[in-house]
Amino acid sequence: MVIKHHRLRLDGHFHILLAALQALLRRVVARPSGAQQAYAKQFTGLMRLICEPTDDATARSHAAGGGGGLDSDKDEAKRYAGGYMYLVLMQYVKLQFECAVPHEVTETLEPGMYAVLDVTTADGLRIMNDAMDPAGRAMFKLLYSRYQQFGKWTGV
Repeated sequence: MVIKHHRLRLDGHFHILLAALQALLRRVVARPSGAQQAYAKQFTGLMRLICEPTDDATARSHAAGGGGGLDSDKDEAKRYAGGYMYLVLMQYVKLQFECAVPHEVTETLEPGMYAVLDVTTADGLRIMNDAMDPAGRAMFKLLYSRYQQFGKWTGV
């Protein structure tokens, strides 16, 4: 709710949100429990909320003092998130090696990671590639190929 209603106030403070998201992701993946898949579904919803903001959330931030340019507020919010959210994606790839993630949880988390890939810039992809070791690159390549096959083309 905080992210949805105070999106404009995140500008300049996204690093705090990133730390919280990475900790939440670690908690979802590293702590096996009966509700792990439900937590993964909620985390995916959170990722989508950040990477694919609703018109209502961006309209509220526009009324609070944002906007006025040629780009829509929604595109501006996506571009801003794209500059940072690749770090959560890198954490996801890293956790795939550190923890035994059940297949169902991975399938539940992937749409959220696809939302991150939708907003990640070419520079973000390049940074990720440079920062990962060969095993991480291989895992990311597999995720990216599934994204291109299943997640990228959701429209008609």
